[in-house]
Amino acid sequence: MNGNVPETLRDYLKSRDEELADRANHFWRISKQILDRQSRPNSNENGEVHVKMVERNIWRLIKDSGNVSEFTPYEVFLLSCSACCHDFDKGLFDSLPYDMEHGEGSGDYVFKEFKTFLQNFHESFAIKKIIGIHDFSSERFHEELKKVDLSFSLSSGPVKLQKLAVIFKAADILHTDNSRIPTMGVDLAKLTDKQKNKHHARESISG
Repeated sequence: MNGNVPETLRDYLKSRDEELADRANHFWRISKQILDRQSRPNSNENGEVHVKMVERNIWRLIKDSGNVSEFTPYEVFLLSCSACCHDFDKGLFDSLPYDMEHGEGSGDYVFKEFKTFLQNFHESFAIKKIIGIHDFSSERFHEELKKVDLSFSLSSGPVKLQKLAVIFKAADILHTDNSRIPTMGVDLAKLTDKQKNKHHARESISG
């Protein structure tokens, strides 16, 4: 399979499991209204543009690993849905509910409203785990990652939940174009840790 890997994540899904590909496409299709609400003028949040770039980055990371077969179609499906909904809370709320981190709100929404997205969507709990910690600082992410199951059982079989969470965070950070981070030449001392990570990632990619 590695010699002729499809160009996109969902093309790969279609080649391996058409039902999963249809479910992923349906998830993206009915999420569009929320994604559109994320797209605001002069904002660093790109809504549908950003989440599609994250899905692209996920697939590039998996392909570049040289071992696509390490990931089951089901795990690839979970990553696609996670990319789609990880910023839902920025399109649902003017401000996050009290004592809730970005990402956690997105996961909670998908978990509570799972029937809106897919009937019998038992995967929502796994997705909540993947996206709930994606926006944490590196130190806190590693701490929270220890609480995520190494292997999480779904009806289709076990999924490598910790590995999926790591791939997802990397894919989100790696969307580092001009609309997502400050311009080059900015005073690094004035950036938050998160902005510095994105700035350095962009320089590495450009270089």
